[in-house]
Amino acid sequence: MVLNSSMKSVGIVVPANIRGGPEKASAILATSLADEGHSVSIFVPILPWYFYFVTLNRNPLLWLRYVIPIFRQWLRKREFA
Repeated sequence: MVLNSSMKSVGIVVPANIRGGPEKASAILATSLADEGHSVSIFVPILPWYFYFVTLNRNPLLWLRYVIPIFRQWLRKREFA
C-alpha cells in the first residue's frame, strides 16, 4: 500500500488486553483512522501492567494478582478479550 503525504502510519500502544477503558477507546480511534485510509497498528503488551506494578511500585505480588486471571482466560480461549 502506498501512502500519500496526507495518509499516516499510526501505532497505538494500550496498557492491557482487556475490554473497556483506554483499550476500547483505542480500538474506536483505530477503526476511525483506518476508515479514513490511514495504516493503524495496535500494540498490546504480553505482560500487562508490568511497568506500573513492578517497575514503578515494586510490587510484583499485586501485579500477579491482576495478571493470573487474564492469563487463565487466555489459556481457555486462546484469544485476547
